[in-house]
Amino acid sequence: MNIPTSDKKIASEFDKTGSPVTVFLASTIGESPVLPIFLREYANLIDAGYAQYSMVGNNRNKSVYAVMDNKIVAIMVYEIGEDITKTTWLNFSFVDEKFRGRGIFKILHKCLEDCVKTAGSKKISSLIHIDNTTMLASAKSVGRLPVFYRTEKRI
Repeated sequence: MNIPTSDKKIASEFDKTGSPVTVFLASTIGESPVLPIFLREYANLIDAGYAQYSMVGNNRNKSVYAVMDNKIVAIMVYEIGEDITKTTWLNFSFVDEKFRGRGIFKILHKCLEDCVKTAGSKKISSLIHIDNTTMLASAKSVGRLPVFYRTEKRI
C-alpha cells in the first residue's frame, strides 16, 4: 500500500496485543487510500439502515486512519463545522473485523481528538442509529454520550 505524500503520519502506538499501529491524517478522502474501504463500508451501513446518503459528495471530509502490516485496519471520517464551537462531526468510523477488541478505535479516536482540538474544535458529535449497539458502545468507551434523541415517523 502506498501512503500519499499529502497524508501525514501523526502517531505510532501499540494495540492491546503489542502490535504496532501507525496513524495517518488525510486532508481529503478523495485521494486517500481510505476511499475504497470508506465507500464499501458506508454502503453496507446504508443497506443495514444505519446511515443515510447525507455526506456523499461532501469534499470537506478529512480522515484519520490506522495502518498495521501495510494494511488500513481502521478509519474515521470527519468534518469540522463552521458553528461557534467548530463542532467536529464524526461522519463515519470503521474497524476491520479481524482487528476489533484490540483498542484500535480508542487509539484512532484519541488521534482524532488531538487533530480537531488543534484546529479549534470544542466538541465531537456523531449520529448513531439506535439499533447500532456496537457503535453506541464504542462511542461511550471514548466518552461520547447521547445528548438528545431524534425521533421520526415514516409515512
